[in-house]
Amino acid sequence: MVNFTFVPHKGARPERSGLVKSHVMRESQRRRREAKQRRHQNLSTSGPSEPQTATTRDDENSQLGLHPQSSLLLRAIPSSEAPHDNTNEYPALINGTDGAVPWPPPSNPLSGSETNPLHGTQESTVGIEYSILSNNRLQASSRWPFSGDFPSNPVRDYSAFVQTNLRSSFDSNGNFWHNLSPVLTQQPRLLYPAYQNANSPSDASWVSESLFNRMTELVSHYTSSLYIERPGLPPVNPVIYWQRLSLVNSKVLLSTALFYCAYRDTVRDMAGNDHVYFKHRILNLINTALKNPETAVCDDNIAAVISMCMYENLRGSDLIGMHLRGLRQMLDTRGGINSFHSDQGQHISEMALLQDMMHASCSNVPPMMFDITDPILRDMRPISLENWYPQSPLRVLNDAGFARPIPELRFSFEILKDAFDAFEMLCVEAFDPDTASEEAPLFKVRREKYWMRLTSREDDSPSEHIPSSTGGKIEKAIHLAAKIHFRAVASRIQHDDEANAGDMKRLHAIIRKIDLGFWKVAHYVYLWILLTGGAASSKHPRYRSHFVSEILRLGLSIGLFDWRSFRLTLGNFLWLQQYLRRHKPGGPIEGE
Repeated sequence: MVNFTFVPHKGARPERSGLVKSHVMRESQRRRREAKQRRHQNLSTSGPSEPQTATTRDDENSQLGLHPQSSLLLRAIPSSEAPHDNTNEYPALINGTDGAVPWPPPSNPLSGSETNPLHGTQESTVGIEYSILSNNRLQASSRWPFSGDFPSNPVRDYSAFVQTNLRSSFDSNGNFWHNLSPVLTQQPRLLYPAYQNANSPSDASWVSESLFNRMTELVSHYTSSLYIERPGLPPVNPVIYWQRLSLVNSKVLLSTALFYCAYRDTVRDMAGNDHVYFKHRILNLINTALKNPETAVCDDNIAAVISMCMYENLRGSDLIGMHLRGLRQMLDTRGGINSFHSDQGQHISEMALLQDMMHASCSNVPPMMFDITDPILRDMRPISLENWYPQSPLRVLNDAGFARPIPELRFSFEILKDAFDAFEMLCVEAFDPDTASEEAPLFKVRREKYWMRLTSREDDSPSEHIPSSTGGKIEKAIHLAAKIHFRAVASRIQHDDEANAGDMKRLHAIIRKIDLGFWKVAHYVYLWILLTGGAASSKHPRYRSHFVSEILRLGLSIGLFDWRSFRLTLGNFLWLQQYLRRHKPGGPIEGE
């Protein structure tokens, strides 16, 4: 029997040419010659029109405060030649016509090497510089051969795509069912336009199918899986607002593509080689906008920085602190975080605070923008406003009980109530010492009773065992989170103490196997579980990323539309962490 090796016209040569039939090799060579001739014809055909194209682009660039006759192309240079800057301070924003300091690190955002804390690998071993090319050379080197690879309608409805293709990224067992295209792990083959006139829609040929698929998958995972239609929603959905803006704004589009890199690496556990490509382009766009007083703190530039925060937060990078400080400076320049309105769907202040609170809770550090106040454990809201389970161990609504006709929670109502009562006793001891002193014996008895109830539910199954039913997974997740929570509120043990590591890892394994859509019915219970697990994983980056990703998913699909309740729950947890830091053995932490 004769074995053949078929070689596509763009494929690599076989190691043994004798395995290839001669007619196959001739056909492959003919196709390569024809493709080369077509490329030369395209370049020669576009020659006469270059001066006009360059002039038009110069006019647009001059309107945006850019240098004419130039575009940016990324190329690698040895790290020894790359400029280095060890400054960790954030640049001051420009005032009037004064020059702006570039977005740090200035000149070389990824100089030297950067270690991915999740994988322990070096992302880049070379420095980066931006070379200025003429428009002629740029078009010759970056033109994408348009052959129907792009969507026929770039303003295609995202919700329709999600309903037909990406209803959920996971199956009922928590495993991905949607196959990841190889192109979504690679940097694009073309140079996307660095600058674009915001008043005109983007050229559909620049919006490749891979970028569009990044957007749709992110929308499906972070919003569609938990989104609930309910009365009182804003007139413009913020998700729809930013989706539409991404089609006409390259900064929003590329910053979203960068966040997809972190999502794909951490949530999908499929590393790609496109981080540097997108990171350098979006940092360059942010720097360029900061040099112009009219664009330094515009909505899309702030949104790009928020996206950088999402990216670094999900990866567990220390750079998140730098971006949060810069974000706060930008918001203060616009009049403060409370000066932003969401009537058009931007929700800038909410998204900025969400990044700050997520980072603080999952890193066990004080927030930079959110002011921690005394907790509000019992909240009052109009009757029948909540169409889902509103209670959690961090907040009770309208002093109602915990029992509800939810089958999956029927074995956990008692534990949820015990967890809330234990938190309330801690608050009594913190704010009313006299009452706490009088009730000390009773508090001790109640705590012992709660802990006995928790330990009595321990089973003899192996630690790696995961219940098969959804109800069993929910019950086990609540039980593990309650153990970590009880150590915090009863024994003053911080969440990230090593005593909680084992329970945190089991909790991580279980919640990854729960269907994403289940938590629509009890998302504030899930928020408590995620905050507890996220805080316990702050020293374990391998596990932390999933908790961060899920808190973000809750925030984008639920929190933005029920911001008061969501913020109160997060605020109560941040107060608990602050209290534990101040009352840890050895005294409070400096600066708090």
